[in-house]
Amino acid sequence: MQDVLDAFATRLSQRLDEAQAAVERRSADNERAMREREQAHTRVEADLEPIHRELVRPMLEELARRFDNASLAHFKAPRGFLTHCRFAHTARFPATAKLVVTLEWEEEGRRAWLAYELEILPLLLSFNGRDRLEILPMAPDRPAIRGWLERKLLEFVDTYLEVENSAYYQQGSLRTDPVCGIQVSAGTDSLVMEHEGKTYSFCSGLCFAKFAASPGLYTTGKAAVGKEGTP
Repeated sequence: MQDVLDAFATRLSQRLDEAQAAVERRSADNERAMREREQAHTRVEADLEPIHRELVRPMLEELARRFDNASLAHFKAPRGFLTHCRFAHTARFPATAKLVVTLEWEEEGRRAWLAYELEILPLLLSFNGRDRLEILPMAPDRPAIRGWLERKLLEFVDTYLEVENSAYYQQGSLRTDPVCGIQVSAGTDSLVMEHEGKTYSFCSGLCFAKFAASPGLYTTGKAAVGKEGTP
């Protein structure tokens, strides 16, 4: 009987030793894989960080400088870089907008991409809010990246300027040019005049000048005349 127990104990120890050895091998394999991933991550980050620093950031900063309501923030993600450009609700642009450009790569470092995401609220326009450009991490094509990002940012500007000119967004902020009757956005015009406690907006310098010369003609339908009988 003892011999049987001894043989069982031997086989049991072998099984447990084999299981432990398998655990240690898996642990070693996982550790090796993690080191390889970290090395790949380091290489890809070294290759792509200048793209973000020298191309993406400056272009978005230039965009943000053109709008008084824009704010910019840059972030470092585990596998990439993000830039958020937010546009606050204003009288000129009665909507909030968030533009996110992400330079990102997969965990193994074999693939990377530049992603574009746009959100405008309230959503009263039709536009392409998502797009991305595939990039070779070890050999990024700078001219192609620059050209793609420039097209996307100009596309954003075209879309965002529609907010300024859209009747759907500008409802409630439109004024009528007293000279020609054209609807003018109170948030976009720079040609305004105060007359007898009321603000008037104008579509052009010509209408502004006509009103300035004889405001009563356009507010009451009557114009003051001089001694010679001319207004």
